[in-house]
Amino acid sequence: RELISEQLSEEGYAVSLADGSDHALELLMAQAFALILSDVWMAPRDGFALLSEIRDRSLATPVVLMSAVAPPGTLERAREAGAAGFLQKPFTQAQLFEVVRATRLR
Repeated sequence: RELISEQLSEEGYAVSLADGSDHALELLMAQAFALILSDVWMAPRDGFALLSEIRDRSLATPVVLMSAVAPPGTLERAREAGAAGFLQKPFTQAQLFEVVRATRLR
């Protein structure tokens, strides 16, 4: 997450880091964000549970999920859950910027 933060910051994006799903929800309730990048595998909730919680709270912030481990059906599950995008790790800086730009233009 530090590398992603650094890359996005260098491109002029304002970035906030959360050290887990609970911290992410705290940040989301305190301020608005244009985009959320979330790993699928984290604690105490995974990225799908975080996405569900965000939607349950009626937050319209686009969420891009990412994971190094993506069993068959993960991309479809992400779409069905309402994710704005999915990044399969490892991904390039160009792929990161592409999904961020595409998501922010929606």
